[in-house]
Amino acid sequence: MGLHILVVAINFPFHPLIVGRCLPLSGHTQAKEIIEGIYSMFRKHDCTLVEVNPLAETPEGDVVVCDAKINFDDNAEFRQTDVFKHRDRTQEDPREVEVKDA
Repeated sequence: MGLHILVVAINFPFHPLIVGRCLPLSGHTQAKEIIEGIYSMFRKHDCTLVEVNPLAETPEGDVVVCDAKINFDDNAEFRQTDVFKHRDRTQEDPREVEVKDA
């Protein structure tokens, strides 16, 4: 297989092709493109968390994101109006919503 992902993370700057090659997937190019997209989204939209689990390979060899959790920096709401207009406050702690709206 390739390098262990922790070895990559510690010793190399972020490079999606290296990360993609460390995953046990035959679709290295697709994995690279997905990882680049995730990283780009993280930076562009002021994310505080992008968790993909699982990243899977179909029987045809395609790489897909099956589920993801994404959090955004509340302090970036003024910059990310398109993101925050989709905010579902019913999924948040009501006490925090009340304080924010006060």
